[in-house]
Amino acid sequence: MKTSFLFFAALLCGIIQSRATQLTLSNDVGGTAQYTTIQAAIQAAQPNDTILVQGSPISYGDFELNKAVSIIGPGHHPTALGAYSAVFGTCYTYQSSSGARLIGLDLAMCRQALQDPTQLLDNFIIRNCRLNTLSFYMLTSNCIVEGNFLGTVEMNSVIGCEMIYRNNVFLNVNQSPYPQISNVNSAVIFDHNNFMSINSGCYPFENVRQATISNNIFQFLNLSTSGAMSNSFYNCNVMNNAAFACNDNLPGANNAGSGNLNGTYPDFVNYPGTPAAFNWAFDLHLQANSPLLGAATDGTQIGIYGGNYIFHASGEPIGMPSMNSLNISNVAVPVNGMLNVNFTAEPAE
Repeated sequence: MKTSFLFFAALLCGIIQSRATQLTLSNDVGGTAQYTTIQAAIQAAQPNDTILVQGSPISYGDFELNKAVSIIGPGHHPTALGAYSAVFGTCYTYQSSSGARLIGLDLAMCRQALQDPTQLLDNFIIRNCRLNTLSFYMLTSNCIVEGNFLGTVEMNSVIGCEMIYRNNVFLNVNQSPYPQISNVNSAVIFDHNNFMSINSGCYPFENVRQATISNNIFQFLNLSTSGAMSNSFYNCNVMNNAAFACNDNLPGANNAGSGNLNGTYPDFVNYPGTPAAFNWAFDLHLQANSPLLGAATDGTQIGIYGGNYIFHASGEPIGMPSMNSLNISNVAVPVNGMLNVNFTAEPAE
């Protein structure tokens, strides 16, 4: 009940406004949404429609995204009282997914259904999601991946892919050695991200070239451009990044770039100084004395809280208040009576 109240209160407050149709989805027992399965909601939607997904303790499973629709959930780790995330299996994309948006979801994987390098995925956005694996096998243009918690990213090495990865946290949770980003061969931008590893010897890039890598934080990673792991990383423009407890210095012998801060601890508000499994209690804001403040190419801070994008640690919609208490003061309500509800909320960052 509390989850439903929060979800539909957000709708009544006009958090999301559009002239296109809004469809609602919930698979929770007792839910009041229009649809109970994601595929049925997509089938009913028209291009530019929005599907609002209620958080649920039950996974919504796999789905095929073959239309330019927006699928919006409550965030990858909602902090609001009684809130669940919207959990999915694999999202399969097509060329017809161009123009689609995935926002505030908890996804096991997003991958293209057809490994056809001649197809083009255009104007596709993944925002404020938790995503273990992201795989792109076709041409991409005007695609943005921002504000997410990501595991691994696999691209197709096709020249001509245009993508921006910004303000994401890359968490390498695989056994060492394993790359976080692989097979990039075009002007892909990695800007204001945090690359972290819980296993020593893991590395951020394998077979990555022609990319722009700026204003990122690298921790506990193998940055070597050669050696037994063959984690190739070359012909890239590497600028104003910070590296701590890594085995090599940026930009590396085979890359161009300057302004990198090697051997520099970021001074997070709350994060261990040694590799550790990620915990949502960690606070990746920088302390007031951090050398990363003002050190980015754009004059902001290096890492996820720099740049123009507003990173939100819970993935909740920007500007949406998070409810932290809810009390019903009258137990019984007479016919035509009034239910007295008191709640408190905090504004989103």
